[in-house]
Amino acid sequence: MLTLTFVLFCLAISVLFSLTISVILILCVMNLQRLLKPLIPTKSIPSRPIREERPPPPSYTVEAKEGQKMIKGARFPSARPRKPTKRVPPPTPRKKEPLVMKDSEKQTLLGMLMKKGVLELKPTLTVEGVRYVEVEEALGVTDPLWMRSSLESLEKEGTIEPRFFDRVLTCPDCGSPEAYSKYACPRCDSYNVEFTELLEHTKCGRISSKGDFIKGSSLICPGCQVPFLEEAAKYELLEEGPKYEFVEEGEYRVIGSCYQCEKCGHRFDEPEIVHFCQHCKRSFTHKEAKYIKLYAYKIADKIIEKFGRTLPLLETIGNTLREKGFTAKFHHQISGVSGVVHPFDIVAEKGEALVVVDLSIGGDKSDAVSLLGKKIDVNPAQSLLVDLSDREELTSLGKVYGITVVKGGDKKKLEDDLRSILTTVNSTKG
Repeated sequence: MLTLTFVLFCLAISVLFSLTISVILILCVMNLQRLLKPLIPTKSIPSRPIREERPPPPSYTVEAKEGQKMIKGARFPSARPRKPTKRVPPPTPRKKEPLVMKDSEKQTLLGMLMKKGVLELKPTLTVEGVRYVEVEEALGVTDPLWMRSSLESLEKEGTIEPRFFDRVLTCPDCGSPEAYSKYACPRCDSYNVEFTELLEHTKCGRISSKGDFIKGSSLICPGCQVPFLEEAAKYELLEEGPKYEFVEEGEYRVIGSCYQCEKCGHRFDEPEIVHFCQHCKRSFTHKEAKYIKLYAYKIADKIIEKFGRTLPLLETIGNTLREKGFTAKFHHQISGVSGVVHPFDIVAEKGEALVVVDLSIGGDKSDAVSLLGKKIDVNPAQSLLVDLSDREELTSLGKVYGITVVKGGDKKKLEDDLRSILTTVNSTKG
């Protein structure tokens, strides 16, 4: 009994001691935190700004319009007045120049070519591109794009007939045919590439390029370093420099040829070909280059026949006009009152007086109707229609339209009729 009591007493003492120690530790920790609190930085939480109350926006009462229902007491916040914005008109598109010849330019070109006896247009290659010199001299235009488009237009009309002339390599950027080519190493892209022969020294079996064997005026094997004076006599020195030609076959033999890069030493059978444009300085490969066809253009036989009849007639009319003091222009065009540009076979001027002349090869009524429309818009002092046919319809139709019809079959009679008509034309505008 005493033993049990003693055990319980000891257990109570130990529990009390443990609780005392725990309380003491807690008190120590709390005091330690109180002491270290000023030394530990604390995050300051920013205080939220106090939102100021804004006064309510001004309001207005919406009044009902006709046909609308009005909600009693309806009020809406007033809208801020918008600044008036200027409306910028869209830019007017620029009027593009036509890329083909006008009708008057076609007539001028064909007339000048026929007069000079040029029946075929051949291309000429320049730095700027492919040119047709005869056309440029006749019209004073040097734009290659305009030239090509105009010739294609004349081809579609059947005025000229194309004939294959050649093919030419042109720059993909500027279209210039003035390009030169270089060989490049396929390994390092160096242009320092040389075509050489491969020689074999039969005694030691060394194979190397021709230049490796040549040392001054002697032949020395680069492998065994053995000079061969007798073999050197079998090579001939050329004037351009230290190059030799193999004459006889002895201890050296030519086993083939190849290209060799003098920068990296790589040997290859086919070099990379690079083209350089002399006009825009661009470099390009054969895959990027344009390989175009060139055509020569022959004037069609029907055009030659037509101008063969009208050209001498135009010269006769022009000479008579100049004789009477007029300045004559063949295949010229004039802008009318409406702003439309009208072409005429001949336009003659003397002071303020204007005389227009058209030719009618077949004597069609449409020729007189066409000249009537142009006459009304241009208002010349005299309108002449030279008829090359034997039909009388144009003469009676010309009297109705106020157009003077002159027969062009007899050259002498034509000159006399023109002199008689031009005498009545004053130098003042009619």
